[in-house]
Amino acid sequence: MFRLSKITILAAITSLTGCTTLPTEPSGQTFDSAIGTWVTEWQAMKGSNTTRTALIIVDEKTATYQWNDGKITFFESGGTNLWRGYWTEDWAKKCDVKQGELESWGIVTLRFNEDYNRFEGTWDSCGKGKKSPWDGFR
Repeated sequence: MFRLSKITILAAITSLTGCTTLPTEPSGQTFDSAIGTWVTEWQAMKGSNTTRTALIIVDEKTATYQWNDGKITFFESGGTNLWRGYWTEDWAKKCDVKQGELESWGIVTLRFNEDYNRFEGTWDSCGKGKKSPWDGFR
């Protein structure tokens, strides 16, 4: 018979829901690039709700974040500290205008500091220009 411990069950729930305990303070470490795991916060377009989640920059083209299976495809990155791309999420409101095949999208801009341990950024919805903050640290 197969027995599950409370720890195994909690780990499975955490894995399925994406719930993890995120650090509340920057580490102070210096990094060579933006690639890696970040703690991020962004402000909702309407109201002052702030969402905190993990952002994983996989490479200079791709990132994922734990909110509605969020993804970022960068179209400007690498050689500078300013990275820009399109975010998309499952279950997000569909835009009036598609961006390629994307129906739910927006533009995200992230400006990293020289130590690649903080960034300040913005995001918009459907490329309409109204921007909200999206910041991060590690």
